[in-house]
Amino acid sequence: MNAALSTLTLLATLQSDPLDRASVPSAVAPGLESFGVSWTLAHSGELVAISSPRYPWHQEEEGIVAFCSLRSGSLLAVSGPGDAREPIEEADFGWRVCEGSDYDGDGIPEIIASAPGRGGETRGSLHVLSAISGESLQRLKAPKGCSLLGRELCAAGDSDLDGIDDLFVLAKGQSEGGGASSDVVLLVSGRTGERLHEVVDLPVRPSGVTRAWNLESIGDVNQDRMRDVAIAEYVPAPGRVFVCSGFDGRVLGHVEGQTGEQFFGRSLANVGDLDGDGVAELAIGVPYEVRDGRSLGGKVVVVSGADYGRLFRTRPSGPGSDEGLGTAVAACPDVDGDHVPDIVAGTPGAGFGGGAVILSGRDGSLIRRLTNRVGTVSAGYSIAACLDLTGDGEPAVLLGTFNAAAGPAPSQGVIALSGRTGDGIHTFLRCERTEEIRARRDRK
Repeated sequence: MNAALSTLTLLATLQSDPLDRASVPSAVAPGLESFGVSWTLAHSGELVAISSPRYPWHQEEEGIVAFCSLRSGSLLAVSGPGDAREPIEEADFGWRVCEGSDYDGDGIPEIIASAPGRGGETRGSLHVLSAISGESLQRLKAPKGCSLLGRELCAAGDSDLDGIDDLFVLAKGQSEGGGASSDVVLLVSGRTGERLHEVVDLPVRPSGVTRAWNLESIGDVNQDRMRDVAIAEYVPAPGRVFVCSGFDGRVLGHVEGQTGEQFFGRSLANVGDLDGDGVAELAIGVPYEVRDGRSLGGKVVVVSGADYGRLFRTRPSGPGSDEGLGTAVAACPDVDGDHVPDIVAGTPGAGFGGGAVILSGRDGSLIRRLTNRVGTVSAGYSIAACLDLTGDGEPAVLLGTFNAAAGPAPSQGVIALSGRTGDGIHTFLRCERTEEIRARRDRK
C-alpha cells in the first residue's frame, strides 16, 4: 500500500455562517487506483471532512472520516466504521464520500461514506454519517448479488420519491441482462440501499480488461427535476464519458475520447452555464496526451451540456508540460469579472509542491497560476474552489496532496491556498496517527 491520504471530502454545513448553497460550487476528482489511493473532493460550505480508508499506514489500517472547520482548520469530529463492524466487509471505510440528504432532520445534509471491502467477494456497504457529530446514523448494505459496493459513489436525485436522495454507485455484479459478473453502475435507494435501476448501456469489455471509472453528479441536464450523473470510463484508453438520467439510469448522451487522449475523464466537474444556453457545461480532465509518439501534456476539455459537443480545450502551459493538468478539475466563481463562471484545475506535477491554475470559463485562457509554497508535495491531485477565507473577495482553493513513498510522510495533507496570491491559509490533518487525531479532538 503506497502511503497517501486516500479520500478527501469538503462538505457544506450551515452551522455558523449561513450561505446560499446554490451559489457555492462543488467539485469532484476521482482516485488513482493504480497507486492504491483514492481522492475525492466535494464541498459547499463550512466544514471539511477528510477521510482515509487505510489510515494510519502499515499499522491497523483503520478507515476514518475526520471533520474539520474550514475557516479555522480545527478538528471537530472523527468517524470510524463502528465497533460492530464486520471486518472484511468494512475494509476501506471512507474509500469514497459524497454529500447526502438530511437524514436526521437537523437541517444539515449528512455524508455518505463507502466501505467497498477487499477481495472479489466482499459485499461492501455505505454509511450515513452526521455532518455535525460524525456519528454513524445508518448502514446501507449491498444489494443482493453485488460485491465491492462503493468503489465509486455520487449523489443522485430522489428518484423513488421517499424524501431521501438516492445514490449512484459502482460495484461488481451481474447485470440485469445476465452474463458474467462485471463492473456495474447502479442507482440505489438512499434510504435502504435497495437496487432501483442499472445503467445498462455502458460498454461491455472482455473478461480481464482493466477498467477505471469516475462518477460525478452534474445537475439536472434533461430538465426532469432530478440530478443527473456523468460516468467516465477513463481506462482503457482513450476513455469516454456518459451522461445518464438520475431518475432511471438511462444514457442521455456520451462524449468519446480522441486518439492519444489518455485517461479521458480522469476528473469531471459541472462548471455551470458557460455559453448562456441555460444548461450547465461539463469539464473533463485529460492528464496525458500523446500524438505521433510525442507527449503533449495534460488538458481540460469543456463540452456543452446541451449536445455534448466540444466547446474548447485548454492547455495553458503548452505542449509537453508534465504538470498533470486534468488530474483534478472543479467549478470556480467568476474571478476575471466577465460574468462567466471560471474553472480551477490541479497541477500536481508543477515543480516539487504542485499547485493549481484558474482558467477562463469563456475560452479556457489562463487567468492565474497558484504555486504551492507551504511545504507539501504534489498538491493538486484533488481540488475545489471554496469560500473567501482571507477577506480579499476571491475564493480559496483547496488542494489534496499525494506522496507515493512508503510510510507516513509529513508532506501529505490537505491545504487551503489563497485564490488571489497562492499563499497558504490552512493545512488540514497533515499525516497524523488515528489515535493522535482522536486525542486532539477529545482535548477540544
